[in-house]
Amino acid sequence: MSYNSMLYAVLLVPLVAAIAVSIVPPKKLKFLITNLAYLLLYMLFIALLITNSSFPIVGNLLGIKNAFLLNSTSLTLIIILTFISHMLTLGFILNRPAMAEKLDLILLMLFATYGIITSNNLIVLLLFMEIALAATTFILLGKRRESLEATIKMVIMLILGSIFMIIGLGGLYTVLRGQNIDIDGLSISYLSSTNLVKHNIKVSNIVLFSYLMVLLGIGIETGIVPFYMWLPDVYSGPDAFSSALFILLVDTADLYALLRISSLYGFIFGNLADVIELVTNVIIAFSMASFILGELSALTQTNLRRIFGYSGVADAGYTLLLSSCLALSKAPPQYPSALLAITTFFIMFSNIALSNIISLIGIIEEKGISKIDEVRGLPWRLPILSINLLIPLFSLAGVPPLVGFIAKFFVISAITKSLNKVVAVIVIVFFAVCAAYVLRIITNLCYRPSRFAREREFIIRILPFSIINLVLLICGILPNIILKFMIG
Repeated sequence: MSYNSMLYAVLLVPLVAAIAVSIVPPKKLKFLITNLAYLLLYMLFIALLITNSSFPIVGNLLGIKNAFLLNSTSLTLIIILTFISHMLTLGFILNRPAMAEKLDLILLMLFATYGIITSNNLIVLLLFMEIALAATTFILLGKRRESLEATIKMVIMLILGSIFMIIGLGGLYTVLRGQNIDIDGLSISYLSSTNLVKHNIKVSNIVLFSYLMVLLGIGIETGIVPFYMWLPDVYSGPDAFSSALFILLVDTADLYALLRISSLYGFIFGNLADVIELVTNVIIAFSMASFILGELSALTQTNLRRIFGYSGVADAGYTLLLSSCLALSKAPPQYPSALLAITTFFIMFSNIALSNIISLIGIIEEKGISKIDEVRGLPWRLPILSINLLIPLFSLAGVPPLVGFIAKFFVISAITKSLNKVVAVIVIVFFAVCAAYVLRIITNLCYRPSRFAREREFIIRILPFSIINLVLLICGILPNIILKFMIG
């Protein structure tokens, strides 16, 4: 099998499995097909890792050349997200067998995630974002009023984001056609290897406007301030298991897309230092507004899931800030680099911790616990569940030796080297704010009640979430293993 064929196979396996699962009626058969699809994906990943000297691997779509691009960074991201999504799916089925009815949508979401991560052409990226929106909408929809409201808000905002992206892509395509370049030029690899404006002031203004429209669109899609209010609602409104899948797959893929797109300005505007400085300042302003407002808002919340919804807003801000570091470093986002690897590392493991936290909160919500004050004494009632909840909480707070500590250390190092040291100090301060609201939850969690009755726990139902926590621990102790694969 050729390298291109393996890339297409990775993309098509979850789509074909989703179609098969939607057709067969028995739940056990749905579950079997889903696990076989994951097994086949693992085999393909092993084959790709063995042949990693062939990266980057490119693929075409409907006449669009180099529509897909798979490098060692995106492959590592896909492999880890696939394994974690498999564990989450097993955990959901064990705790709530009715989730088997959504297995086809989970696989479709996985397909869209692969497409977003591997998309090289921006038109193809937008296409997979719309597929992700469709899958996410049906997964999040539930009978609760909060679920419906959150889903409607998300759909409206993401459609708005897509409209801005279409406007921006239309402007960029107009410039490309003026230079006798077809739709293939709307690719990350082309835009990061050419000076698109060529010192033409008129063209420069069109490109600047178009690029900012694309950036605005992807910013809305990821919950950047001031377009962020839908994101905490998606964390807290729908079923917790559905929200966790959105965080792990779609939100992570969108943040990776934000990272690659927002770092393009360092290449598109060539040697126009004043334009690059302008865009850098705009990005820093919006990113700082996002993580400052996100962390401070999380500090004031009482609903457990909503706290982490605002933490997701802050993570979008940190990602946007890191994209300016990538742009200023002149490291092309289609090729693996140390900066791209550590930024992807931060995005990935922050969202893995968040998705595991939301999943475990979903289990304790069935006990009538949803507020921060209501978790008091939980370790004495449900010790196994509580220990598993504490691990991703400590990771999110940046406590060693968990992976959150080294991920945040990498972020601070990258910002210190690439941007003003004042910005790095501000980031450190708000990492401390993040630790403060997480420790607030942990303090309430560890409060010993005067009366308690230990409840029965089934270890097998918690086991998939424990495996995810083990990943957070191992990757925190041995981060170089992951980074080595990412850099290639």
